Amino acid sequence: MAHLVLKTRLDFDGKPLGLPFAGGSGFDSSRRRRVGLGEHRHPGHELTFVFDGEVHWEMTRSEPLTLAGGDLAITQPGVPHWGHLQIIEPAAFFWMNVDLRRSAGRLFSDPERARLLRAFTAAGNTVRHAGEPLASELVRLHDDLRGLQASADPLTRAAVRARIGTVLLRSARILSAPDRREPHDYALAAQAFIRTRLADPDLCVADIASHVGISASRLHALFKERAGMTPNDFLQRTRVEQAQKLLRATDRSVTRIAMECGFSSSQYFATCFRKYAGVTPGKYRREDAEAPNPKSQDPS
Repeated sequence: MAHLVLKTRLDFDGKPLGLPFAGGSGFDSSRRRRVGLGEHRHPGHELTFVFDGEVHWEMTRSEPLTLAGGDLAITQPGVPHWGHLQIIEPAAFFWMNVDLRRSAGRLFSDPERARLLRAFTAAGNTVRHAGEPLASELVRLHDDLRGLQASADPLTRAAVRARIGTVLLRSARILSAPDRREPHDYALAAQAFIRTRLADPDLCVADIASHVGISASRLHALFKERAGMTPNDFLQRTRVEQAQKLLRATDRSVTRIAMECGFSSSQYFATCFRKYAGVTPGKYRREDAEAPNPKSQDPS
């Protein structure tokens, strides 16, 4: 996914750009510091896009929203929401406040503005996976805004307005598009992807959700419904099962097997192995070696 180079927070407002419908918006990263975010609400819709990390919105009158890398969320006008535990978890993200009941200036005609407003309102409070196309457009918007800070070039102002229009149109299409796959298809696709990436110690739920094309929160719900466990639980269980096979079939060290199965350390491997297998890796291997071999037993 497109990479955002974010050295400092970047705030912008649509009014100086000739976009009266766009309120306080910007780019920020909570990886640089702890970002507090208490309960608040907006007169219009708020769009949030996460480049990497996770953002958790707690909300009144709505289920919580969880965004991972590549996810787009929308919150409805006047709905109170806040960061989990009153903070924003480590993430790089974009947000934009849009009140499409107001004039769109020369960016959209009144019928076009009304159509966007209907799309955003019909979406409710939700998270959808947006991925590369929206991420790339937002990186370009960020770079154009930085350029506008350095120079008041009219063409750069025009580029910023055009980028904002494209971001809104892409967001409306993403939020309006039907989900064409059956719910269980996502869980099956996630399981298949996990099995091919067991050795990757950096594999996380955000990567899995991005691969199958839905938000991390939706994958969590669908996976649990289909498999009876969370995606992370399935990942660790499958790693332990692979480790069990290697402990039985090879004489490789426990540490080497831990690394081959994607565990970041032998200590973490031992903790997960005991959780799912009930014993330590060493004891599992000894008990397997001591078990009678059915093929060598006298059939009589």
